[in-house]
Amino acid sequence: MIQDGLDQLPEPEGEFDQKLEKIDLILGEWGNWYGRAFFEEKALYQQNTMRDAITTAIVLDILHSNTDKVKMASMAQTINVLNVLILTNGEQFVLTPVYDIFKMYKVHRNNDVLDVTITDGNSDHVKFFASINDKIIYLNVINFDLTENISVAIDLPGLVLQYQKEELAANDMHETNTFEDPNHLRAAIVEQRNNVSANELFDISIKPMSVSVFKIVLG
Repeated sequence: MIQDGLDQLPEPEGEFDQKLEKIDLILGEWGNWYGRAFFEEKALYQQNTMRDAITTAIVLDILHSNTDKVKMASMAQTINVLNVLILTNGEQFVLTPVYDIFKMYKVHRNNDVLDVTITDGNSDHVKFFASINDKIIYLNVINFDLTENISVAIDLPGLVLQYQKEELAANDMHETNTFEDPNHLRAAIVEQRNNVSANELFDISIKPMSVSVFKIVLG
């Protein structure tokens, strides 16, 4: 649609006024913004929960899947205010669940995007994204169902030598980290297997309200 619209742009008026060949998308600010933030004592101060972590992961997966079109996307904001990574209170600070999503997802930097094909099952409450760097595949699996576990089988293009699963999960979508309990909701490596020697990983359990990142080393 954007490329078609380039035909409507004016022709250049001189040698230094060149007609655009391509337009990239830049997303100025993104993130959840709830109405109650208007009424906080600190203007727009907003606590983040597991719900925000999941929606942040979904948006990042969408952006990463469209890097040929989206060249920059700035989250709003980084510290305090809205969909933040860090909240402060005087000398105290706490890392939000959104922080852990960014920490988990940094493994996709400088990788190539992989196509993910869902062959069966109900995908209404699950989202996948994968990238590859040399012989290492990083696979995101988001289960945003509130109550149901899912079980997935991952069919891979080569022999798996080793894999690990890092997970951020909660029992309730409103769970968060507070100044009194700063590590209540943190990502952790929950499974690791070496010498797998298989082309398919069976019966991988994905908790409800969770974001998982798999590191899969191919032979």
